[in-house]
This record gives sequence, C-alpha cells and structure tokens, in this order.
Amino acid sequence: MSAIVVARSDQRREIRDGDQIAVTNYTETSARMLDAIFQKKKIVPELIQSSFTSIEQLLQEAPYALVIGNEALMAYATGDRRKIFDLGEEWLKITKQPAVFAVSAVPMNLLKRREDDANRIVSLVRESLEYGYANIGRIIDRTAERTGFKPSLLAEYFSHLRLDYTKRVEQSYEFLVDAFESGNL
Repeated sequence: MSAIVVARSDQRREIRDGDQIAVTNYTETSARMLDAIFQKKKIVPELIQSSFTSIEQLLQEAPYALVIGNEALMAYATGDRRKIFDLGEEWLKITKQPAVFAVSAVPMNLLKRREDDANRIVSLVRESLEYGYANIGRIIDRTAERTGFKPSLLAEYFSHLRLDYTKRVEQSYEFLVDAFESGNL
C-alpha cells in the first residue's frame, strides 16, 4: 500500500516498452524492484529519476509514476483510480516472495570489535518492536492524528507490515539481493 505505480488519466493502460515512468529518488529499493518486475515481464520502460515525491509532480514528468510512502497511502485512502498496480502485490505475484523494502543491520566490524554495543542496539530494536506490537492501537491513533489518515486504513496498512526477521524474510531478502546482483528473476 505504500509503493504503487499510477498513471495519468489519459494513460489508463498497462505499461509497455518505451513508456516513461517517473521514479522518486527517495527510494532505491522500490525502483530496483520495479525494474526487476519489468525485466520478468520482458517490458523495457524508461525510468526517469525525479526529486519529486507527490503524485501530481511525478505525473508532470512522465505519464506513469512510482509513488511511495504517504503519497501512496493517500491514493489508497481516496480511492485514486489512476493506480496501475501495487509494487508489493506485483512482486509477490511474480516472485512468490513477499516484498522486503527495508532491513536493519549492524556492521560486522561493530559486532566483532564492540559486541556489547552491537548487542545493545539489537536489544533496543527488539524492545521497540515489542512496544509497537503491544501498543499498535495507540500507534494507529497517534499516526491518524498526525497524518489525517483514517485509523481503519492505517490498521490495514500496519497489518501488512512484518517487522520481525524470520527465515521467510531472510529468504525473501536474499532472493531480492540475488535478483539485483544477477539482473535476473
């Protein structure tokens, strides 16, 4: 729900070879996933890097746009009919792997040299996750107050997020890295 491809009203069709897609330069992961999806579909669009983040600004630069974050959630919230596809859903459909948009990591040299500091960082991340899971209702309410999104939309969005590092997440992440490095899916 937070990474979608949209089209100008006059371009409501599937993306084809040569079509231009504006991609905000605030995400490398989503842009690479988008590129990998099109490689798998054997479609070669032109990805145009942009410093913009809003749907309207991105669609001024190209007929299609990869939109992330609150802009994408706003499109869901308003039922924006310009949506072509959800990046995470498309990734799952093509790869049979859940999309991994971010991973927290501790540098190996810190683990080796300052094990106590590294363990403290990992502990703080775990505590933060536990707090989040235990207080999801409060987090949804505060986020709704701050952003103006309906709590029901945020509850749906948060229900799709996985913040733990399971074996499946590790496999998905490795799959994503392998796809980037090899250029193949």
